[in-house]
Amino acid sequence: MYRLRMQHACIFAQVQHNVRRRHAAVRCFTTTTTTRVDSSGDPLSSSFQQLTNLHKPLQERLLQLGWYIPTEIQAKTWQAATDGRDVLGRSRTGSGKTMAFLLPTLQRSMTINNNAGIKLILSPTRDLAQQIDEQIKILYPLDETNHSNHHIVIVGGVDKQRELKRWQETAPQFITATPGRLRDHVENADNTFVREYVQHVDVLILDEVDQLLEMGFQDDIDAIIQHLPQQRQNLLFSATITPNIQRELVTRGWIHSNHFFVDCISDAAATEVQEDPFDMEHDADNKLTTATAPTLAHTHVSQSHVVLPPHRLVTGIAQIVLTLLQQEDKNAKILVFFPTTSMVVYFTRLFQWALGRHVWSMHGQKSQMARNVTRQAFAAASRGVLFTTDVSARGMDYPSISNVVQIGVPASRDTYIHRLGRTGRGMDSLNGKGLLVLLMPQEEKIMNRELQDMDIPLDKSLTRLLDRPVWLDLEMELTQFAHDMKQGELPEMVKEAESVYKSLLSIYKLQLKEDIVVETMNSLAAQMGLSEPPVLEENQAAYLGLSKHPLLNIHRPWKLGQRFDVGGRRT
Repeated sequence: MYRLRMQHACIFAQVQHNVRRRHAAVRCFTTTTTTRVDSSGDPLSSSFQQLTNLHKPLQERLLQLGWYIPTEIQAKTWQAATDGRDVLGRSRTGSGKTMAFLLPTLQRSMTINNNAGIKLILSPTRDLAQQIDEQIKILYPLDETNHSNHHIVIVGGVDKQRELKRWQETAPQFITATPGRLRDHVENADNTFVREYVQHVDVLILDEVDQLLEMGFQDDIDAIIQHLPQQRQNLLFSATITPNIQRELVTRGWIHSNHFFVDCISDAAATEVQEDPFDMEHDADNKLTTATAPTLAHTHVSQSHVVLPPHRLVTGIAQIVLTLLQQEDKNAKILVFFPTTSMVVYFTRLFQWALGRHVWSMHGQKSQMARNVTRQAFAAASRGVLFTTDVSARGMDYPSISNVVQIGVPASRDTYIHRLGRTGRGMDSLNGKGLLVLLMPQEEKIMNRELQDMDIPLDKSLTRLLDRPVWLDLEMELTQFAHDMKQGELPEMVKEAESVYKSLLSIYKLQLKEDIVVETMNSLAAQMGLSEPPVLEENQAAYLGLSKHPLLNIHRPWKLGQRFDVGGRRT
């Protein structure tokens, strides 16, 4: 045990040594100021250089990256964050929240009195964790030989022992992790290294904190926090923070009750929360009510919707994507959100195999390595299409997205907002467009109810397009594709089409009348290339409350003693 503790002490000493090297390099930088001008020729009035005490190496790095002016959330949280205060930040998607917590954390890590602590960042998804880790790598300002020694990402989908070995070898100061995987390491009975390591955390960052709660990570984070020092700084950010969420964060001890709350969505100014941050009668400036809180969606993002005709459920989606590619020309970078993984897989193969079009795909069933490759490739591309599930809805920053297309009404208003937030971000804030594609006319009622405060008019141009006959070449390609499926030449597509049918049936059964849903899904099955509606097991149909529906293809196993009438029906 003594030898093990000495090993851990040596590893943490390596962390301190790494940081002291960086700090020494900070002092060696020149203090000569640089004046930058904007496109008008005037000196920048609110540049990063004017943030209080911003270290010169960070200034230089930001200028190298072409980042001159902080966003509202970055500017308003800077002083409190660099002072070591607990901060709760709320701002729209694409407003620079990642930089809002990374920049002050890097700044504090360069000071003599705060240069040895571990910075722990928790993210709800693997992909967002990877993206944050890449931002840390980009922001490191010093010309060192191996930046990778300063940071590590801890997520599922990779070998745990290999991950732990790299952690022990590199002794990183910045750890970005998903809660479940980090808890696995912390609670491993044989892993005293990790438990002792996280005792040195002096900054805890929770990104997309509402999603961490919504996805059920409460127990994981609570378990992790039990091993962290009580004296630490907490930085929490999201686009969605309600009074109930704020209350729960304080109750759970994820943030101190006297935290600094910055709301860049409502008209309320940054507020220092005192004894009771939830007194809605007496703290009028700080309250955040559902009734008065403005929409989180970007007002500058053009939004519209279209309803697919019953016979255009497959060709309609294909034609919409191809039309947007033509309209945007060289600037077309389209993100298409599907409600299920099976739809992503089916339409990806449809575009690649039937139409000869390259599209990227992203969903939870892909390996972490494959998702990383896809994410990096699509982010670097200047033009293209990504079919995805909601793994891309939160926090993911794909530059220059021209269009966000959502297939079907999302499960919640927040989901719609966060998907839409993938476009109209940063320098592209004036160019984003959002399109909601409804599979049935009855979905408009759901849209009007769930998204009633949004301005999502009918897209008349696309409606006229879908009312006309299908493009001849598109119809020929998809007809041949459906024929090949029915001939048994594409068994993989048959399997995915059946999965699409079953998953959508279960989703829409909860929202609309069963006759409408079954008829629409049966029509979709035929349009996808299935010779008949997929077979449902009797228990599956019963679970959906559809065991007696005459239009479903239900497999009912014969039971001993069961009789059949003249027409072959069981009695």
